[in-house]
Amino acid sequence: MSEHVLEVCYSLKEAIQSIKERLSETDSKCLEMWNWYKENMPEKIEGNSMEDKNWNDKIYLVYRSDFFIDECWLFEDDYDIQCWLEEKWSDWDLWDYDDLNGFFEENLVIWEFHRNICNDMWNHYRKYSKPFMEGWSRKREQASFEAVPSFSIG
Repeated sequence: MSEHVLEVCYSLKEAIQSIKERLSETDSKCLEMWNWYKENMPEKIEGNSMEDKNWNDKIYLVYRSDFFIDECWLFEDDYDIQCWLEEKWSDWDLWDYDDLNGFFEENLVIWEFHRNICNDMWNHYRKYSKPFMEGWSRKREQASFEAVPSFSIG
């Protein structure tokens, strides 16, 4: 398993269950911290809910849809996905595809699970985001291949 991958699941059902558990754990930790601040340092609390402070909590689900889904990967941020895709470059025989952007658009599915408060903060979330579970929504993300020229003279 890559250092960038949070967890590997071997079915979509297992991945969704794991995400729900992780999001519930995150909510309980945030609520515990929120209640502690509410009792001990009420002047530090801004806003009306814990989501106001933890709106940047996210988790990503990535899987390939071109074959039978046998592995799903969970990530904490998009940078980890980018690094992991660079590692997967040779494993997936991407050199054989004529249109790599077509591969990424059609065959690689990326879901971002984020706090519902993101829908209110940014317009682009409203349009594409759908409810997932209490306090959380999901949004389909896109990946694209960017060829970067690299030269070495020795």
